[in-house]
Amino acid sequence: MIRVKDSQRGMHPLRFDQQISDWMLANKKPMIRNEFKHEEKISLQGDSLLKIRSMLSVPMIIKGRMIGILTLFNKESAEGFTEADQRLLTIIAGQSANVIENSRLFEEEKKFDADTAGNSGSK
Repeated sequence: MIRVKDSQRGMHPLRFDQQISDWMLANKKPMIRNEFKHEEKISLQGDSLLKIRSMLSVPMIIKGRMIGILTLFNKESAEGFTEADQRLLTIIAGQSANVIENSRLFEEEKKFDADTAGNSGSK
């Protein structure tokens, strides 16, 4: 979800998540778009008031599976996102995926320990 409804402008949320997710699942590689007016695969749902000039999206991959996507919009510079931006966000996405996976594994281990302690106390 890009934006919550802006009640002052009467704007509704634009949902790029499905389009970006579908593309990422199929390609599993970063995507840079610096000219949205000519982009055919990701539509702005008509002539929206929301101005998106550029987008950089990278998958968060751990152990060969995609667990999320990091996406940035509207870089302030006129040329948009660069290969250096892509490399940096790819590194951040990789590190974030590791943190999320480690946290998930830690929670699983805590639950297993709690279940094991509960079962041994009842015997």
